[in-house]
Amino acid sequence: TQHEGRYMEYIEVPLGFRTVEVQNGQLAVNGTPVTLRTREVPAHASADEIAALRGQGYNTLKLLPGPVSPTLYDTCDTLGMYVIVQAPIDTRSSGESRRIGGNPSNDPEWLGAYVERTADSYHASKRHPSVIAFSLATQSANGINLYESYLDMKKSGDPRPFIYPDAAGEWNSDKLEMQ
Repeated sequence: TQHEGRYMEYIEVPLGFRTVEVQNGQLAVNGTPVTLRTREVPAHASADEIAALRGQGYNTLKLLPGPVSPTLYDTCDTLGMYVIVQAPIDTRSSGESRRIGGNPSNDPEWLGAYVERTADSYHASKRHPSVIAFSLATQSANGINLYESYLDMKKSGDPRPFIYPDAAGEWNSDKLEMQ
């Protein structure tokens, strides 16, 4: 920032250019198909844990819900690990009922909370080059709130996939092959 002609504050921002898109369910980074060898990890995984997973042949981390350590993205950016960010939505304790109000995912009273949580997790991580996909929820049945969250995320115009692994083939999850 500049004040009265003098520079007062500098913020270092790493830059990188890459494209991420899905072609027939296969993720392509900079136009080259990539096989995702995925491991679920807590959002507070240490740099040593991430490096060990890289050494074991994993190239993608699927973050479990929770507060993400600020250094996790930087570590993944540096090591070349891909990251799938997960919104903090997990309603497994509410059961799998798809009737209206049977699970928060299909209860319209929860719509604002779902859209807000998915948007917050997207905006908090979208600028990191290691982030290649966004997961809407985990083990949360399916319903209107996840449908609307998916549509809201697609409005961003981001070509990266928005997935919901428990969508059971429904339309509110982009197809993405993971091992």
